[in-house]
Amino acid sequence: PIAITLSVQLVGVYLVFASLIIPALGTVKFEDRKRLFNGYAIAALSFTFGLLISTWSDLPSGPVIVCTFPAFAVLFSLRK
Repeated sequence: PIAITLSVQLVGVYLVFASLIIPALGTVKFEDRKRLFNGYAIAALSFTFGLLISTWSDLPSGPVIVCTFPAFAVLFSLRK
């Protein structure tokens, strides 16, 4: 609980809760071990591409990362 409280103060509510909830939702249909790996992959790709898009387009990082989370979650949920 302390880590979540501190991270909300640092990066904001939307980014913290998007990084907690959306990877889990994007991996609902996978088995346990694949689910964990795919959840980490969704988070890593979302942060990476969100920061790249933010840098390239000169937009704020937090909202751009939050917008990339659902995109990668949908892409991963469409995979077999």
